[in-house]
Amino acid sequence: MDKLKELSAFENLVVAHTIQDFYTPNIKAEVILDMLLTPYIPAIIEAATGQKATLITKEMSIGYAKGNEIQEDNNRGKKVDYVVMTKENVLFVELKTTQGSLESAQIETYRKWIDKDNPKKGTDLLHLLCRILKIKYMPEKEHPYTVLKSYLSEKLTKNSIHRKAVCTEVVRDRLVEDTHAYQKKNYIHGTEKYFHTIACILQNTNPEDWEKAIKIIYISPSGANTADIQDITFKWIIQNIDCPVLKDLKESVCYNHILVPLFSQDLQGDTE
Repeated sequence: MDKLKELSAFENLVVAHTIQDFYTPNIKAEVILDMLLTPYIPAIIEAATGQKATLITKEMSIGYAKGNEIQEDNNRGKKVDYVVMTKENVLFVELKTTQGSLESAQIETYRKWIDKDNPKKGTDLLHLLCRILKIKYMPEKEHPYTVLKSYLSEKLTKNSIHRKAVCTEVVRDRLVEDTHAYQKKNYIHGTEKYFHTIACILQNTNPEDWEKAIKIIYISPSGANTADIQDITFKWIIQNIDCPVLKDLKESVCYNHILVPLFSQDLQGDTE
């Protein structure tokens, strides 16, 4: 079997199992679509906002709303699907596969982040991560980016995984790779699971990037339909798929055989 036939066989296998899993009870559709869409999230956001977009990390804790405050909740609470950085904003991007999965409690938590009377910035998200990690520092005087930088540096160098220059500009491009090396070598548990998130933040951004205001975007079948949340519908993605940044997605086997059929209906998967 030549290379092309091998590729075709593999693609057909992916298509068959993806469609089968999508309609299998108790398998979350969001997980399947997340796998297919993640490489294209920056392109989708760029097309929708007109700004260059960088995917920073996924599944980052955003706490929960309590009164007018955002409280940390470790691994038990709300998480944003994608944290994306543009020139003007830190974006919380949420993927929903059904209209029924648009939870009012989650939307209210998001609204606390963009409350016009008490709007949050990206630094507030980093402060929340520091609280989850139980890092002792002075929020009024220390930038959370610098705090996280020192925290990860200490953890990795203490375990002889990285030279002491960790997190400096010299080795910055290797930070995610070196963090993965640590995670492979050690049994990770608890807050150590956040090392990857911290590495992505440090490698892909600078402290000043987090001074931007937070904005919420929902990717869903028909949109969240609220004035303070920007909607990107599945129909919009299909209609705008001809833009150059999304051309490779349109030509992929996953797009033609999975995404178009699924995006053309209100998806039947379950999601949180």
